[in-house]
Amino acid sequence: MNRVEKLGLVLMAIFFSTMAGFAQVVVSDTITNTNQGYWEDESDSNSRVLNKSQFGDNWFFGIHGGGTFNWGADEDFSGSFKQIRPMGALSLGKWLSPYVALRANVSLAKNTATYDAGANPKWWALGGGLDGMFNFTNLFCGYKESRSFNFVGILGFGTEHVFDYKNNVVPDPKGWLLTGRLGLMSIWRLSEAWDLTVEGTNHWLDDSYDGLIENNRYDGHFNLMLGFVYRFKNHDGSHEFTYARRDWNKYDVMNQEINRLRQKAADDRAYAAAHPNINTINSKQINTLISFAEGSSEIDKLQEVNVYTAAEAMKELNNADLYITVLGKATKNADLFIQRAQSIRDSLTKDYNIPAGRIYIEKDPALVESLDKSTDYVIMYINE
Repeated sequence: MNRVEKLGLVLMAIFFSTMAGFAQVVVSDTITNTNQGYWEDESDSNSRVLNKSQFGDNWFFGIHGGGTFNWGADEDFSGSFKQIRPMGALSLGKWLSPYVALRANVSLAKNTATYDAGANPKWWALGGGLDGMFNFTNLFCGYKESRSFNFVGILGFGTEHVFDYKNNVVPDPKGWLLTGRLGLMSIWRLSEAWDLTVEGTNHWLDDSYDGLIENNRYDGHFNLMLGFVYRFKNHDGSHEFTYARRDWNKYDVMNQEINRLRQKAADDRAYAAAHPNINTINSKQINTLISFAEGSSEIDKLQEVNVYTAAEAMKELNNADLYITVLGKATKNADLFIQRAQSIRDSLTKDYNIPAGRIYIEKDPALVESLDKSTDYVIMYINE
C-alpha cells in the first residue's frame, strides 16, 4: 500500500467517525414553551428545539468556477502565475444538521507544470469525490436562522482521472489517482435560497500526477473557486433549518373549545339553580385537543403532552371511557381521521397501559356530544 492509499484510508476513517457524531438532529422529549413563541428543551439548558427534518430537506446544488495551481515534486515556481489554470465544478449535497453536511462533487481542470529540467507538460484532470462540510460558525457560536455569513471546513476524498497528457520529456501519468483534500469555505447569504461561496482546497495525489516521479513524494494542486449555491425548498416551505414555534392557530381553536365548554357549564349551573328540585349528580368530563401536521398521522413530539394529559385523566377516573373524535361538525377525511385516531390509541395502550377496551374511536362528534353527562369520560378532539 503506497502513501497515497494510506492517506486516503486515514482521511476516510476521520471523515466517517466525525459524521457519526453530528449526523443526527434529535428533538428532545423534554420540551416546554416560552413567552417568545419558541419551544425549548429543559434538558439542554433551555436551548431552542429544531423542527423535524425529512430526507428531502436541506439539499443544495452549486456551480463553482476559478483556478487551480499545480504543485509537484521538481517544479520551477519562477513562473508561478503561468501555472494557474482554469477549472470548474458542480456539487450536490445535503446538510444533515446545522453543523455537518455531505457533498458530492465533480470537477474539470486544465493543468500545466514547469520543471527545472525544462519540461512543460499540459493535461486535463476530471475529478469526483465526497466531502464532509463542518460549519464552524454554528459549532462555536450556535445555530442562528438566516445568518448572513458562515465559515466552513472541508474534508474529503475521491479520484482524479488524468487524460490528454501532452509532453515529450516525461512519461504519461497513471489514468486514475486517489486524492484526499482539505480546505476552507466562506458562505455569504444572498437571499432566502441563494448563497455566494468562496472556497480554497488543497489536494494530495500520487507522485505521478504531473508525469514526473521523484522520491515517491506527493503531487497535488490548490484550488480557489467562487460559487453560487441554491438551497432547495424544504417540506415546510423554508430553505434552512428552523426552530419550532408555537402555532397560535391551534391554540385559538383549543381556546374556543374551552370557552364553549365553560359557557355550557355555566348554562347548566344556571339551569340547575332555576330548577332546585333536580337531583345533582357529580361527574367529570375532561377534554383535550391534539393536532397533526397536514396529511400526517404521526404524533408530533410537541403534541405528545396532550396524549399524556389524556392518559393521566384516564388513570384518575377509574371507570371512565375515552372517546377520540374530530373537532367540528364532521370529518373531512375519514380515512386520515381513523389513521390519526389509531396512532393515539396505540400510544395510549403501549406507552401508558390504558386498556384498549376503554378507548372508542368515533368520527361523528354529534354522538360524542350526546353522551350521558352523569358519567365520567375523557374526550380527545383531533383538529383537522
